[in-house]
Amino acid sequence: MSNDLIIVYVLGGNGEDLHSMPTNFTRETRDFKCIHLADDSTLLQKFCTDFPQVIVTFGSVSDYPALNRAPFYIRKKWLHFGPLEDQSLIGEKAMQCFIQSSLSNRTDAPPLVSIITPVFRTGENIFRTYNSIK
Repeated sequence: MSNDLIIVYVLGGNGEDLHSMPTNFTRETRDFKCIHLADDSTLLQKFCTDFPQVIVTFGSVSDYPALNRAPFYIRKKWLHFGPLEDQSLIGEKAMQCFIQSSLSNRTDAPPLVSIITPVFRTGENIFRTYNSIK
């Protein structure tokens, strides 16, 4: 069952697992599969094996240089909290981050363009169209 849970990397903090807010649905779990890491030095290597949906950090942003340099598809899953953050809301914010990153479009991807050109026995003329879109 734990393979079906949302995977959350937790860096810093007090070592407790996160939970989302209670709902009226008794068949849904509030749990996350939390993987606690000491720092972000091995984060990118582990990211390729665990594929976390959310990354939660605590403390100072400057404590996480690898995350600060990470590509956008990783940073869009990152939530950072100060030491005085209300612990009961962090799980709910992690759930919202998961939903947002799952449903939103990527903004760093190059735009995709389709060009449809009708051709029939055009010979050399097709290259003029091709050269105009390069």
